[in-house]
Amino acid sequence: MPTAVESVLGEIRERLPLTKYLVSKGFKLRQTGRNRMVALCPFHADKRRPNMVIYTDEHRFHCYCCGARGDVVDMARCLDGYLNFTTALRALAASVGLSLPHGRPQISEDRGGILTLAAKLYAEHLGSDVLAYLGRRGFPEAFVRKWRIGYAPQKSPQLLRDFLRQHTVAPEAALASGVLIEAGARDGRLLRDFFGNGGGGYIVFPNPARDGGIIDLQGRAFPNGSNKPKYLNLPKGRRYLFNESIVPRSSVILTEGIPDALSCLLVDQPAVAVYGTSGFSDRSVNQFVLCRRIYVAFDLDAHRHSVEIAMQFGLRGRVVMLPESLGRNGDLNDFLMQRGAASFSNDLTQLLQTADTGYGAAINELPTDLQPYDLFESATSLLAALGAVDPISRDVYLQRLHVKYGIAMDTLRDAAREALFMTPSTTFSGTSLGVADPTGH
Repeated sequence: MPTAVESVLGEIRERLPLTKYLVSKGFKLRQTGRNRMVALCPFHADKRRPNMVIYTDEHRFHCYCCGARGDVVDMARCLDGYLNFTTALRALAASVGLSLPHGRPQISEDRGGILTLAAKLYAEHLGSDVLAYLGRRGFPEAFVRKWRIGYAPQKSPQLLRDFLRQHTVAPEAALASGVLIEAGARDGRLLRDFFGNGGGGYIVFPNPARDGGIIDLQGRAFPNGSNKPKYLNLPKGRRYLFNESIVPRSSVILTEGIPDALSCLLVDQPAVAVYGTSGFSDRSVNQFVLCRRIYVAFDLDAHRHSVEIAMQFGLRGRVVMLPESLGRNGDLNDFLMQRGAASFSNDLTQLLQTADTGYGAAINELPTDLQPYDLFESATSLLAALGAVDPISRDVYLQRLHVKYGIAMDTLRDAAREALFMTPSTTFSGTSLGVADPTGH
């Protein structure tokens, strides 16, 4: 059953179609199919060829140049300058005579600096053994202190709770921020530290905001233990990317984990982490619309996911190929450890210069023994994406398919056009952007 917000959102889409909203803002729309129109994209200032496709039956848009996507609310955030999705949703609801339930106020934005206080406490408990471990991972002490990395000691379930009490932080606010949790007790509720509840022993990585405050915390088990999770994320859920305050930059490296992003930052390469392969959502794409290049550098065992995410950024996305010598699960931090900071800096620069686009990487991933007559079914999403880009870029990639499978260019152009018209916009979202695996695995 849809929530009240979902119901209002659905009603807004019906009462204020995306096409009607765009026309009211002066956009010229051109019909290109039964349920498709194109327009200049406002997210990256299209000037000549329209790159933004509007799927009228789905009330959604997708720019195949910069990767921006969403619905009328996302478009309003861009054109009307609303601070966040909720503000834009309320404004559009009011414009069509609807009201959005306010609900209970949330304190999860760390209004009292609770996460910042927690990071301060954990940084003060960073001992020599943890510093030595981080040093072996390639991070000098000065760098560790700069990023306020801390430690939640073992067997200290009330360390943070008592510290917050000293700073007169209300228990409700601490619970809302996620750093404290409720545990069962015979005489009523018992508040415990989130990172200390299971025995503690976690390196704590703070996520800094643009103003220097802390907006999130992640823990990594130290020392490693078989009875506790390797990573702990605050229970309030992932609402930010790590170090997202640096966006927009002309180019940025998108990594899987925080240590990988820190490895890049150590050598002055701007980087953002997604808290694991599932931490990147559709709406994350719009945060990078002003970036010229987005280099996706996930772990080696998540290479296919790297390709899928790079394709979501259109022609701006690049897939960084890490050396196979790092092992099946190798990542950027392993690369830093293997090479040392000076060599890692040079090697990383080389990897960025040679990184292929998501489209190119997807073509490389296709099996060489794939029969030509199976190509359309195996790579429909890839062909559809190529059918939406500019003719020169399209033909560059179709030429690679022509060389690989011997299919005539005119036939490939027809296939790309047909794939685009038969593929819904939802195919270009999330993890469904990859090429199909002909083996079924």
